[in-house]
Amino acid sequence: AYVAAAERDDVVSMKYLHQRGCPWHEKTISTAIMRGSVRCLHYAYAYMRDGTLPLECMKKAAEAGQIPVMQFLHKIGIPYDKLIYTTAANLAVVKHLRGIGC
Repeated sequence: AYVAAAERDDVVSMKYLHQRGCPWHEKTISTAIMRGSVRCLHYAYAYMRDGTLPLECMKKAAEAGQIPVMQFLHKIGIPYDKLIYTTAANLAVVKHLRGIGC
């Protein structure tokens, strides 16, 4: 159910599920990243597991071309690095990385 909510960018449903004690699904975060759902990613980050996200999330966001997700991940402490260029999905991601000095 969490994955379906992330696919729809439906943070209201995620909150509903969480408030009723539904268990998180391991693919919730990756689905939110691939979908570009910063709202669902933010909610999952705040309440899922221990409140941390692995560094591979930035790679997934770059692969998906999700610049707003990349910006959110960076804001919460996941670093950009030069290796991320190898996974950049499109020119917009490369330009974003160049624009921030990466």
